[in-house]
Amino acid sequence: MTTLASFLASAKKLAHGATVRVKTCDLNGKKAVFTLKTDHNYWRGYEVFAEGDQWVQRIYDEVPVE
Repeated sequence: MTTLASFLASAKKLAHGATVRVKTCDLNGKKAVFTLKTDHNYWRGYEVFAEGDQWVQRIYDEVPVE
């Protein structure tokens, strides 16, 4: 995954309690890997974006476990 849009699309699909590994690269080229566990009770996924002259917060809905 190389774009923010593809990261957000994948993050929206994660169920509560899912474990995911995220690889990052900072502006100096330093790479790091983090293992995260989702917790929708305390750390709900959301995005903040500008819509016209206002800021909007969109909270991701809970994804049902299949």
